[in-house]
Amino acid sequence: MSIKVAGEGEDNDENEKKKEDAEYIGAADSILGSDVGSVYSFAPLGSTFDIGSVTGSLGSNIYTSADILSGTTFIRQLELQSKIDQLTSQLRQIATELKTERKDKEDIIHQFNKVREQLAHEENLRHLVGRVSDQAFNAIYEYPELRKHFEKEDLCEVVVLSIDIRRSTDLMLKAKIPEIYADFISELCKGLLNIVVANFGVFDKYTGDGIIAFFPYFFSGNDALLWAMKSAFECHVFFADHYRRHRHCFISVLKDIGLGIGIDSGKAFLTRLKTQLLVVGIPVVYACRMSGADYGETLLNQTAIDVLREKYGDRFDVEECDIDIKHEGPTVAYKVGIEFSETNLDIPKWAKQKSD
Repeated sequence: MSIKVAGEGEDNDENEKKKEDAEYIGAADSILGSDVGSVYSFAPLGSTFDIGSVTGSLGSNIYTSADILSGTTFIRQLELQSKIDQLTSQLRQIATELKTERKDKEDIIHQFNKVREQLAHEENLRHLVGRVSDQAFNAIYEYPELRKHFEKEDLCEVVVLSIDIRRSTDLMLKAKIPEIYADFISELCKGLLNIVVANFGVFDKYTGDGIIAFFPYFFSGNDALLWAMKSAFECHVFFADHYRRHRHCFISVLKDIGLGIGIDSGKAFLTRLKTQLLVVGIPVVYACRMSGADYGETLLNQTAIDVLREKYGDRFDVEECDIDIKHEGPTVAYKVGIEFSETNLDIPKWAKQKSD
């Protein structure tokens, strides 16, 4: 038989409350001890929360810079930065109260949690600015069901598009001056990015001589693979026109210059590094390897062609070929013939909602 000592339960409750208060005060210390513009984190009860760089210079924490953002997106970025700055200031003020207030902290802790959640909400949007179209960004902002897929770090079904400028080093050496080549590449990558996001894709990164993008099924819809293939087709057309219009930038014009594009499909991990959105996984690896295709060609890996056949049967012409992959040897790849002018692609659900 156990004997309960008078006041024992109250003492335990008091100890638990002190422990909880101590954790929040520790969180407040982390916030108040951080430098403005630095990346800091604090630990709420039972988890780790990364605020990220809340007051860094505009655009310094994303791949895209202001000169390649549309006017609407640039304004959205300014608004987002302003909102993050306001919430950060508010959170610091509450953190000060949390440290100095000696009495009941319940109301302060409630405010603390509320502002922290709002800040996390806005921070989770930062990594998408300039990576999706303006229409898509607005939809992600408005629709929680769509937004949650970008907020959580998890495996998802994606199609990955890797674009590589073939013989890019030779092309660079043909430029009359380095500045001209830099402008040529900058404008090229801006055009490729715009094509990708217009086709419901997500920009991942610049690779130095190309870009990587991805088309998650939860975002790009049931025809994610076809949207990626349509992007590839339009990127080839854009490069040919862009190169032709900039012949005056080179001391001589090489004929066998163009894009090699690779596509693969499968599960990949969607994650974030500070405020940068990343996609990691086997489809990224093999899309990049397939982009070693000859200039003007788009190659699909086996996994992607399996998806194409499963979803669309014999609707499109498929030609088997091979590509010599470093450290692997000759590997089967596929070219697909599609007349996009005669093909109706399924628009993602969120885009249909926005147009209604």
